[in-house]
Amino acid sequence: MATKEELVLEDLLSKTDINRYELVQLAAYWSKELKRKEDAAGNRKDVRDFITQAMTDVLSKKVSREDIQKLLKAQTEEVVSAAMTAAQELLAVKDVKKTEKEEKKEVSGKKDGKKGKAKSKTEKKKK
Repeated sequence: MATKEELVLEDLLSKTDINRYELVQLAAYWSKELKRKEDAAGNRKDVRDFITQAMTDVLSKKVSREDIQKLLKAQTEEVVSAAMTAAQELLAVKDVKKTEKEEKKEVSGKKDGKKGKAKSKTEKKKK
C-alpha cells in the first residue's frame, strides 16, 4: 500500500512538464541543499532521506529551477573563491620559504668569507 507521500509524488509526476532527466538533476541538487541545511542545524541524516522531499518540492514548484540554478552558481563561486584564497596562501608561503632560503644562503656565504658573487676569470686576471 502506498503512503500518502508516495501518492502525492505520483500525482505530481503525472502532471509535470519537467523531463525526467532534468527532474532527477534538480532533485539531486535540491536534496543536497536540504541535507546541508539539516547538517547545519545539527541533524545528521543521509542525503537519500531528502530525495522524496526534494522531488516533491521541485514538482510542486515550492522551489524553482531558477532558485536551484542561483544556488548552484553561488556555491560554485564560493568554491572558486576558496580555491583562489588557498592558492594565494600557498604562493605566499612558497615565496616566504624562497626568501628565507636566499637569506640563509647569503648569510652562509658571508660566514665563509665570500661576498656572495664569484669573480669571473677575467676579473681575476686584471689583479
